[in-house]
Amino acid sequence: MNYSAVVSKAWQYVWKHKILWLFALFAGSLIGGATGTSSWTMGRSRANNQDHFWNRLPNSHSWSNGIETWFKSIPKETWIWIGIGAFAIALILCVLGLFISTAGRAGLIKGLLMAEDRRDGSRLTFKEVWRGMKPYYWRLLLLRLFIGVAGFVIGIAVVLMVLFLTVISLGTILLLLLPLVLLIIPIHWLIQSLVVHSTIALVDEDLDIFKAIKRGWEVVSKNIGPMLVTMLIVVLINFAAVIGSLIPLGLASLPWIITLATGGVISTAGWIAGGIVVGFAVLMICFIAMWVNTLVHGIFVVMFRQLKAKHTAIVPSSFITVTPTAPAPVVQSQNEQAKEGNQDAPSA
Repeated sequence: MNYSAVVSKAWQYVWKHKILWLFALFAGSLIGGATGTSSWTMGRSRANNQDHFWNRLPNSHSWSNGIETWFKSIPKETWIWIGIGAFAIALILCVLGLFISTAGRAGLIKGLLMAEDRRDGSRLTFKEVWRGMKPYYWRLLLLRLFIGVAGFVIGIAVVLMVLFLTVISLGTILLLLLPLVLLIIPIHWLIQSLVVHSTIALVDEDLDIFKAIKRGWEVVSKNIGPMLVTMLIVVLINFAAVIGSLIPLGLASLPWIITLATGGVISTAGWIAGGIVVGFAVLMICFIAMWVNTLVHGIFVVMFRQLKAKHTAIVPSSFITVTPTAPAPVVQSQNEQAKEGNQDAPSA
């Protein structure tokens, strides 16, 4: 497979059909979770170093002490209701996020498939992509729920099995499991490929949930090498996107960091100007996320279509309808007909 051609074709779709960026935004960002380590490091450094630049913020001691006093004044019963309310809000947001992200993913995949089929060179519109993805929305939602629940159950079962074997073997089973750690990454990549190609098959071939999973399994199991190479390319693209997203955010916050680290004080105008610059950096990060998400989905869609076109062996026979035909009539020549007539004539 020509991987550079696959990436180049997907990149053309990114720039030509920019309406897909909107669906990619709602389908979910691929660069989330990059700031968890930095926030943990800042909290640890603040706790260990009293002269950290955090303490040099204007009026930091006064408002931090006020917040601490306010938290202590809240009754315990109120904290229980706050916890219940926070859980309910989080649950509602998760459900809404699932519905919205499913719509974005369905529109993104259907739009890329429509771009593959389009030969007139025209650009896609939001209306036709939305209309095209609507028949697959609920099936795709059920597919994501099924995969999520199945993955959770299998994960819990594996963890319980490992804990059970560890207890009964007094830890010696862990020595046997260490070589399997090297297989975690390729297995995880193949599972991701199965989920992605099942989703694409559901939309492209108009399948139900279980037939889509079966179709994805056939594509992945018969093309393990290309799947691993493609996942490596996607991982490298995501890593480059994370680096590319941190650069504008770091440059935007660099004046703040230098000023606070050298013991300076940032004025109100400085905070406002820096906030505007950071806002533009965050907006740029959103655009990078949309581009990368569209590109990655485009790579998988182009790859699925190429495997479908070039390797007919992956097409399951259950999807092909065979119509029985009657046997062709036997045409006899005139000599054969005369010979049979002479044989059938009664003898004198």
